[in-house]
Amino acid sequence: MSLVEKYQVYITGNTVGNVDLGNAQESFAEKFKLSSDKANKVFQSPMPFSIKKGLDEKTANAYKKAIVAMGLEAIVEPLKKSIDVKKPKIDAMTLVPREEQAETSVPSTGETKSYATVVEMKETSGVNLEVVYEAPESTLSDDELTIGGWLRFFQVLHIISITFGGVVFLGVSAMVILGEIEQQELIGILWLLAEMLPALVLSVLTVRILSAREEDVPHRVSVYLKIGLGVASVAFIGGGALFYYDFVSEKPTSILGSLIFYYIWTSYFKKSVRVKEYYGVNAT
Repeated sequence: MSLVEKYQVYITGNTVGNVDLGNAQESFAEKFKLSSDKANKVFQSPMPFSIKKGLDEKTANAYKKAIVAMGLEAIVEPLKKSIDVKKPKIDAMTLVPREEQAETSVPSTGETKSYATVVEMKETSGVNLEVVYEAPESTLSDDELTIGGWLRFFQVLHIISITFGGVVFLGVSAMVILGEIEQQELIGILWLLAEMLPALVLSVLTVRILSAREEDVPHRVSVYLKIGLGVASVAFIGGGALFYYDFVSEKPTSILGSLIFYYIWTSYFKKSVRVKEYYGVNAT
C-alpha cells in the first residue's frame, strides 16, 4: 500500500495587505457558503483554525491562494503522518484529556491555545492518528477554481486569433511562395505578414500560460499586452511610411483599436477579483 503525503490549510485570523477584517470575513462566508453565524463562530475560535486537511499539495495551495485573495492570512503545512491511501480499520476511539494532549499538527504561530479536543484512534496496525476539529465541510466552488467569466472570454479571444490569424498567415505565405502575388502588391503583403507574425506569437504565449494557476501569470500577460501594443505602434508608423513613399496603396489601419484593447485588458488584470482569486494576485 502506497503512502501519499497530505496537507492541511489553516487561517491565522490575521488579514493581509490593508484589507478590513470585516470585509475579509464577509468574503470568507460567501466563498465557503457559510451563514453569518457560522462564519462568526469560525473567527471567534482560537487561532490558528483548520479549514481543510487531507489535501494534496496542489489543492492545498489552491485553497491558500483563494483565502489570501479574500484578504486573510493562510498557512499550508503537511500532516505529521502520511495518510495511507487505504483507510485503516479502527478498533476503538478514546478521548484524550486536554492536559494530556501531546503536541498536535497545528502549526506554531506563537502563543496559541488548543482549539479542539484531540481524538486518539487505536488501530489494529498499531499506528495512532490524531484528528483535530475542522471547519464546516464546505469547499470552494468550481467557479473559484477554474477560469470563467471575462477571463475565459479573454482566453477565447486569443484562441480565435490564433485559429483565424494562423489560417490567413499560412494562406498568404503560400501565395507569396508560389508567386501568385503581383509584384506591385508584394511589399504590402510582406508587410502584412510582418504585422501578423508577432501578434500570433503573443497570442500563443498568452494561451499557453493563462490556465496555469501561478502568481506570475497576470504580470506576464500584462507584459505581452504591452509588447503587443508596441508592435501595433511600430506597424502603424511603418505602414504610414510605406504609404507616404508609395510602396503600398492603402493607408495603415488605425491604432485606436489596439489602444482600447490594451487599456481594457491591462485594467482588467490589475483590478479583477476573479484574476486575484484564480492566480492569487493581480497584475502590478
